[in-house]
Amino acid sequence: MFKFFKKENIFTDTQRKKLLKITKPLMVTKFNSPTMKGLSTRGDLHKLSGFKFYVNKLKSIIEKQYKEKFTIFKCWGRYTQGDHLNFHSHVAVDLTLNYYLKNSSGLGTLVRTKNEEINLGGKENSLAVFNASLLHSVPDSSDKLERYTFIVDLNIKNNA
Repeated sequence: MFKFFKKENIFTDTQRKKLLKITKPLMVTKFNSPTMKGLSTRGDLHKLSGFKFYVNKLKSIIEKQYKEKFTIFKCWGRYTQGDHLNFHSHVAVDLTLNYYLKNSSGLGTLVRTKNEEINLGGKENSLAVFNASLLHSVPDSSDKLERYTFIVDLNIKNNA
């Protein structure tokens, strides 16, 4: 089981704004599961050349932290407003990384462990990493908030 990991100040403000600019136009409702509100991109952004720099930087931070090599299973963008809970987990994946691309409210990620519910926070330009098998959700809020995240699902690289 991987330990929670959080890190701030991932990209320069110019880099963060560019990532937001190239991600936003790709967000639509058709990639959502039936229980999801908000907008999502397709799940293969890591394969598109414009996203390589961002994905590689996030992956290198994780590999340094966990002292493991990882492969990217899926990568996508999400827009939510904190207007509903949707607890879910990611199947067949070791780690989920949430990068808070635009999130002035700090609306983070709720993660349920066996014993508690933890709000990992979500400061803009920070990331939170957790075991993908844990149930997690965007927290709900009585205010409509803008929360843009860039999500990467990773698996430990098999050296066999």
